[in-house]
Amino acid sequence: MLSECHAAQGRLELAYTSHRRFFEIHRRRIEYASRGQLDAVKAQQSVAACIRLSDRELECLSWSAAGKTAWETGVILGLSEWTVVYHIEKAKRKFGLTRKQEVIAHAIDLLP
Repeated sequence: MLSECHAAQGRLELAYTSHRRFFEIHRRRIEYASRGQLDAVKAQQSVAACIRLSDRELECLSWSAAGKTAWETGVILGLSEWTVVYHIEKAKRKFGLTRKQEVIAHAIDLLP
């Protein structure tokens, strides 16, 4: 680091200045990244609020959120395992997601 080079040469004031400048730039980068991530989360939440899931999709997702497998959910709801998978996949497509855990996290906000 530049401040260490200045300190080794005995230029402590210059070392302190460059050290502060480095951490100020680092702090600004973190702030910018966190603001961008916060905006992305807000956008996702507003989109998720507009998405309408069917009752069956919500049922399948709520049982999945409770830790049930597709087979167990099918037994509870009187459906085949593949029908449960279909409803979860359909919900994933509506949200534009690829993982079941992601769609469950989004659907939890929609559950009554």
